[in-house]
Amino acid sequence: MDEDAPLDPYVDALIMDLAAEAERAAEETAQVVAELTAQLARMARGALDCAIAAPFPPAYEALRRDFN
Repeated sequence: MDEDAPLDPYVDALIMDLAAEAERAAEETAQVVAELTAQLARMARGALDCAIAAPFPPAYEALRRDFN
């Protein structure tokens, strides 16, 4: 097999889909961590009424509910 030959188009598409999904998941995680960081910082300054109003992505929604 020629190492410079392109992979099967379906494999190429699958790789691109997986890369896009990984990027989307990383962005979601970064948003969740940023919101939790902000609210925990408020709590550390003495604000005990912190709550996260905006819903998190489904995989993290339980974390938001538990925080609130």
